[in-house]
Amino acid sequence: DRYCCSLFLAVNTLEYLESEDEAPDDECKWHPDEWGYSDGHDSELVKLSKTLWENHATLPGEAFFFSAMISAVAQVKSSGIFGERTEEITFFISISDDEDAENLEDSSAMTLNSPELAAAFLNRNR
Repeated sequence: DRYCCSLFLAVNTLEYLESEDEAPDDECKWHPDEWGYSDGHDSELVKLSKTLWENHATLPGEAFFFSAMISAVAQVKSSGIFGERTEEITFFISISDDEDAENLEDSSAMTLNSPELAAAFLNRNR
């Protein structure tokens, strides 16, 4: 979120979008609020968010937080956990309540994905 004191993991699949009553459009395809899978109410990320909130006054700032998030996703991606189809997955970081969300999404997508996936992502609103 805007104050860098909560985390939310969201995952979506084309299959999930296609299973909804309406045909998927590009807008809901890229908006995590519309996605089908996320961390649960008692997940480790929820616990981490509580700790971030309790200590938000001492955190080093937004730029550090976003850089750390991008680095963490890059490490998870490079670990091989997503298997042989990793390069088909578009990864990006978003922020839920900020005018600069699109810039963060774009810069993180360029860092975390192949040039082809990043270019497709950057063209998502066109």
